[in-house]
Amino acid sequence: MVNPLLWLMLSTTPVFQDPTRPLAEASDASPTPVTAAVTQPAYSLQAVLHGGGTASAIIDGRYYRLGDKVGNYRLVNIGRRQVKLDAQGESLELRLFSSLTEQDMP
Repeated sequence: MVNPLLWLMLSTTPVFQDPTRPLAEASDASPTPVTAAVTQPAYSLQAVLHGGGTASAIIDGRYYRLGDKVGNYRLVNIGRRQVKLDAQGESLELRLFSSLTEQDMP
């Protein structure tokens, strides 16, 4: 339970602008139309494990095997450096070290 005095102090405190936020120019600022874009979830492949006859992957710190659900997706393929997720015909491929190119890897 919140102390009523603390609640009163917090509710009457003026809202401060985030100091890291860029200042908006009021004179020539025009509203920018916002379009709704469908974005895929940002999953991060952290490791691919092969051994004992079973392949597995670490995605966002969690352990998955072939066929497991990752959010709305199902893990359908585990490769050497990538995994493939599928959800109702929509595929998503996650790669280890996605910022590197194939030339950078042995």
